[in-house]
Amino acid sequence: MGGRGSLSPWAKQHAEIVTQEALSWARSKIGSRSYGRWAWNGTFLPGTAKCNLFVEHAFNKGNPKDRPFPFTPSRTLLASGIGRMRNYSAEEIYHGRVQNFKHVKKPKPGDIAADGAHVGIVSGNGKTISASIFTGTVVENGWGFRKNRSPAPNMRFFRYTGDDKWHQKKL
Repeated sequence: MGGRGSLSPWAKQHAEIVTQEALSWARSKIGSRSYGRWAWNGTFLPGTAKCNLFVEHAFNKGNPKDRPFPFTPSRTLLASGIGRMRNYSAEEIYHGRVQNFKHVKKPKPGDIAADGAHVGIVSGNGKTISASIFTGTVVENGWGFRKNRSPAPNMRFFRYTGDDKWHQKKL
């Protein structure tokens, strides 16, 4: 997720579009069971958390069709040794391993909130949208923030920065 130096106006504009569309898409899924604990979607087995897949889908679905996907799945081999690409885990997101996302101290709507075991999207006013393993639905709540709406001590936030490398290839 590590950010680079100065980004082009193109990358900044791309990041703003993707972030706003991702947040809009995430809001449209509140109450949905699509990412619930027992949902089967071809990526995770029933009974596993899908918060990371929800965040990944929000950013990729919010992406204009002619742009690179913000979340490119990790090329790390699966534990089973199958050797296909897999989605980033909540822990990998927490440790800043997703390209083109930078760690930020002050979250704003559309940023990713992560604590190592769960991830969500900051929706504003001390709330996040995430796939809850407890309710089996997508929820908007105060997870990640204290009652005074400041970040919880173990919370990290990441902001999508856009991708200058892809844009330069297209020129």
